[in-house]
Amino acid sequence: MRFDLPAGSPPSRGTELPGAETPSGGPLLPEGGRGAPAAGARPPDGLGSTRPAPAFMAGVPNALSVLRILLALVFPLVAEGERLSLALVSGLSDWVDGFLARRYGLCSVIGGLLDAIGDKLFMAVAFATFAVEGILPTWQVLLVLSRDLIVLGCVAGVLSRRRFDAFRRMPANRFGKAATLGQFLFILVVLIRPEEAGWLFPPAAGLSLLAGASYLRRFLRGLSDR
Repeated sequence: MRFDLPAGSPPSRGTELPGAETPSGGPLLPEGGRGAPAAGARPPDGLGSTRPAPAFMAGVPNALSVLRILLALVFPLVAEGERLSLALVSGLSDWVDGFLARRYGLCSVIGGLLDAIGDKLFMAVAFATFAVEGILPTWQVLLVLSRDLIVLGCVAGVLSRRRFDAFRRMPANRFGKAATLGQFLFILVVLIRPEEAGWLFPPAAGLSLLAGASYLRRFLRGLSDR
């Protein structure tokens, strides 16, 4: 479902945002309850689930996203031996979050934003920690995070031009998902066998650059649309 906005209009509930998605991989839907569905309500059409969401389940996906944000904040503060546990909990919570959202259609703009922030913040903090502590060179960190840096640049461009409708061109896609997987696997290898992390850097950086280029191309196309 899409809502066409006039140029210059701020994004409203239901507008696609960069990197935000529904459990089915499409743009965020205006209603549907990720975060606040009515107990027993059917999920929105197209989410692939017909099971009613129990009342207690309404806030679970959002709570898991907030958990990942908290894990990101404490990642640089804990001992190196404990960071692997944080990374695994973050990855598991992301999977459970997506599973519950797909199963019960718990989808909302706020939920999508929290999910995207939780994922990207954990990755950024983890790689920044590796760079500061000398585990990875800064240039490698910048390349692996190139997708996220490009998205931030696109957001800055939207804010400066007030062309919020350009966000419609930047939903999450398969390149973005592959880049996120590459980043997560790279973090795990750095934490488990840092001496062998070099072989995973090229695919992780390549996927991130490819995803960033895909977002940038669609963003620029959105700006050119009148």
